Amino acid sequence: MKNLLAFAFIFFALFSCGEKKQKENVEKEKKDKSSPKAIRPATGAVGEVVVVIDTTVEAGKVGEALKNALQRETPGIIRSEPEYKVHFIAPKQFNSVFKYSRNLIFVTTFDVDSEDSKELQKNFNDKAFNEMKSNPDYYKIIRYNQFAKGQVLLQLFGVNQADLAKNINKHAQQIRDILNQEELNRIQKEKKFQPQITNLLKEKYGFSLQVPYGYKVAKQSDSLIWFRENVSPKEDKNILVAYKPYVSKEQLSIDSIAAFRDEANRYVEGLDAKTFKVVQTGVPVETREVNFENRYALESRGAWKLSNNSMGGSFISYAFVDETRQRLYYLETFIYGPDKKLREDLREMEAILWTFKAD
Repeated sequence: MKNLLAFAFIFFALFSCGEKKQKENVEKEKKDKSSPKAIRPATGAVGEVVVVIDTTVEAGKVGEALKNALQRETPGIIRSEPEYKVHFIAPKQFNSVFKYSRNLIFVTTFDVDSEDSKELQKNFNDKAFNEMKSNPDYYKIIRYNQFAKGQVLLQLFGVNQADLAKNINKHAQQIRDILNQEELNRIQKEKKFQPQITNLLKEKYGFSLQVPYGYKVAKQSDSLIWFRENVSPKEDKNILVAYKPYVSKEQLSIDSIAAFRDEANRYVEGLDAKTFKVVQTGVPVETREVNFENRYALESRGAWKLSNNSMGGSFISYAFVDETRQRLYYLETFIYGPDKKLREDLREMEAILWTFKAD
């Protein structure tokens, strides 16, 4: 419990400067990845989250909202795989084992009078509580490298369970994105990339992408390149980049991007030229607007197969415009692995796509 109380002292200091200062502190933490407090590296597997919460609150609407946010089915994967593996623990269980977890969430409400909730409530002074009361939309604080290097700590709070559950439901995607962005950053730091491929892409195509060792060019044209790592007969990882002239805003519509995807898919052939990659129509494609390297983009997650149904898997794609070169880009990663879980392979491939730069 001493570890939790140490966190409380830091959290009091954070709140004392007001909301604007808190945001500045968060940005500072993002830039400073070598905090003197964070001596040892964060622990835990990719995709694991530890949630410190009163068991009563976990059993209610807040717990339900958190489970819906973090344990929903991963889009594009046919077999059941939650987006995160979540460990719910009571405050009294928060010890040195959990303290250094890579993804840590503290959950606090003020309408429960149990010992566990009282311990969590110590993290807030009167000013912080009054801010919550005056602004029901204010529900989170993010800290980086609090107890370990590479750690993200998310504090979720509300005056009562109903308010907090409402905010978690409303901002579920934002919560997932905060955790996922840190996972992508960690993966990028651990990967070793092929500098000769990066240079080739800059010279021939005018963009850059960090491609890990093990990948080879499977196919290329004047406006498309496909990289492939054939890990084994039952495991295949792929990266595809295609572009075309940008002439109209209509090209960024969902239907137009789907048509561009179909064009690019024709280049991905099976064992013969008559077999090619298509989108699995029986699995919903989840599309949303995102900020990709400070550009408006459409992110899509879905499932693919070969046209003869001989193999298939999951994909993630991004479509956006490079106004400097007047290009519409389509980036996709797609994987095949019928005998294994695909969630973390997909996350790894997503991290590679996010190294793309339109030079």
